[in-house]
Amino acid sequence: MGTSDNEVIAIDLGNTASRAFLIRNGQVVDQLIEPNGGVRAIREKYSLTRPKKLDALECETSLEQTTRARYKLELQAYNHRKALAYAGELHSRIDMWLKDRAAKIPVVMCGAVGSREGWYFVGYQDCPADVTNLPLQRIPKNYLGAFEGHDVYIVKGINAMHPSESHFFRYGRRRLEISGSHQSIMRGEETKAAGVYDRLPKPEYRSPAAEGNLICMPGTHSQWVAMCGSIIKTIWTIPAGEMFSILSGEGSSYHEIVRDRSDDKGKRLQSFYSGVRLVRSQPDRFLTSLFSVRASAMTRRDTQASNFDYLSGMLIGREVLEGIDVFGRSRPVTLLVGSDFKAECYRRTFEYLGYTPQQVLDADQMSLEGLRRISERLLGPKAARNKNHQPGKKHRVPLAVCK
Repeated sequence: MGTSDNEVIAIDLGNTASRAFLIRNGQVVDQLIEPNGGVRAIREKYSLTRPKKLDALECETSLEQTTRARYKLELQAYNHRKALAYAGELHSRIDMWLKDRAAKIPVVMCGAVGSREGWYFVGYQDCPADVTNLPLQRIPKNYLGAFEGHDVYIVKGINAMHPSESHFFRYGRRRLEISGSHQSIMRGEETKAAGVYDRLPKPEYRSPAAEGNLICMPGTHSQWVAMCGSIIKTIWTIPAGEMFSILSGEGSSYHEIVRDRSDDKGKRLQSFYSGVRLVRSQPDRFLTSLFSVRASAMTRRDTQASNFDYLSGMLIGREVLEGIDVFGRSRPVTLLVGSDFKAECYRRTFEYLGYTPQQVLDADQMSLEGLRRISERLLGPKAARNKNHQPGKKHRVPLAVCK
């Protein structure tokens, strides 16, 4: 019979992919990677579609009391069915780690598994947040399903509000106030930030890191995370990847002109740089510049194969310019990427714009490191990888050195 002492199962369940790890004494002893086993695949497999009418519970304040009560019961039933489906699916994937154990193994998860379409919705921690002590939420017993008897935790996401000035205008005889506030959220990236923390430059008096560190995590919704020591001070979400998917997807007028791409890496980079240069030269005319992709394709058919990377260069270039504009150039940048062509494009964009990252790290590895850190907190001091690490203790840098 196998041992369960100092063991924990860590799962990074995103929208697309699923990565599960069996961790013993702080070391990964087995893993299961499913590139297409994420939340979208599970929802499709079990037909988990939330009824549209239930949205009225959150956005309609004039619902009759009996209708509201009925909708709440239907929502509870849907959430329970959804939870049992997720529990059964994930349990079947890691069943070999769960059987023949002397005790129940705790499970910690991060990513889209904690979204409204995931296993169980967990909320967000407001900034500032300490990555050495990220908040966890335990899944209630009646939502555990096949994991009954296990302690299952989900890492909360991070929320940041960016208030702006209030403005007033006249509408007839009324004086209306507009107080716009920019909000950013992230889920899953907070675990990567916990993983990268030990590798960040430590602040010293009058050093660039005294301003804090900046982490860029490209993705569908790219996350820019400003940290001071172990504290996430604020985040900035830029949906560059989602914009590219919308513009290049079916139904868009851009679909036909960006669906092809060259097999020549040199030509692809050349097209990419062209897009970056355009948004750099016209930073305040992004929407106008965006249409140049379509205009070019309509007048010069020979550019067909270059439009894919040309559009990508414009969006990534705009994202990096906005990140620099928001956070400035004084903070050392850590770039978390994969190993594909897109990762190289991000690195080259930073360099081209004169903001070379201090280090480039593998995003998946940092997610694992973050899950490992959280696992140590769950298991206690025996699982610590070094004698200086104290699970649960907040390793803070005095905020006095951070602006």
